[in-house]
Amino acid sequence: MRPRLMVMGPTGAGKSTLIAALTGSGEPVRKTEHVTFSDYAVDTPGETFDMPRLYFVLINSAVKSGLVLLVSDATRPRSFPGGFAKVMKPPVIGVINKVDVAGATGIEMSRRALKVAGVKEVFAVSGRGGQGLEELKGRIEEILGRCSGNEW
Repeated sequence: MRPRLMVMGPTGAGKSTLIAALTGSGEPVRKTEHVTFSDYAVDTPGETFDMPRLYFVLINSAVKSGLVLLVSDATRPRSFPGGFAKVMKPPVIGVINKVDVAGATGIEMSRRALKVAGVKEVFAVSGRGGQGLEELKGRIEEILGRCSGNEW
């Protein structure tokens, strides 16, 4: 089985929209109400990230993923727990979403928050507008293409 991409972040960060944009599904995006597994991705509800007591759900769900995207909403930057990315088994990439409607300050605040979380690579994208998606897709394919099964 090909390793999946896992997407996590706070409520309203645009995680489901980002997955739809990356897969080109064209299907209407709906609010994710529970951890959802598809052939390509694991989509997580923002509430799971918003409540620290539920972090174990994210950590356990990430175990069989090949890559985690930690998504930040540039229009509403929030802090992430320091070193959060380091508890994940697979590699973690930071994604600043909604850059097409955010100001430079929000983008920079999101970048800093992701770095505090322990993310080494950060991509600035727009799930709706398409900005930066090709570069992010390329990096995702590079990482997921290198792993087979659950070798992380």
